[in-house]
Amino acid sequence: MAINILPTRRNLRFKLNPSKALTWHQDGRNVSQFLNTLSLFFPVGERFFIDSVRHYRDVVQDPELKKAVTAFYRPGSHARPRARRVQRLRQ
Repeated sequence: MAINILPTRRNLRFKLNPSKALTWHQDGRNVSQFLNTLSLFFPVGERFFIDSVRHYRDVVQDPELKKAVTAFYRPGSHARPRARRVQRLRQ
């Protein structure tokens, strides 16, 4: 049984309180800082993965898979929300 799941582009906008940038997680400051640090490293790996998908899109023959590949790497769909969050952390 094959399950066909296409990525859904969402325009996420978070209203982040700048005073909570370092203590936003319910389990406290340490968990907040750990997750904030992970977020600083994600963009590089995410960019690599998206570039890899984009690089091979022209060799994809299956129309449904090609549609999924195109939906996956739309510009700004991954990086924008994280970039805003990192900017808040830097303030």
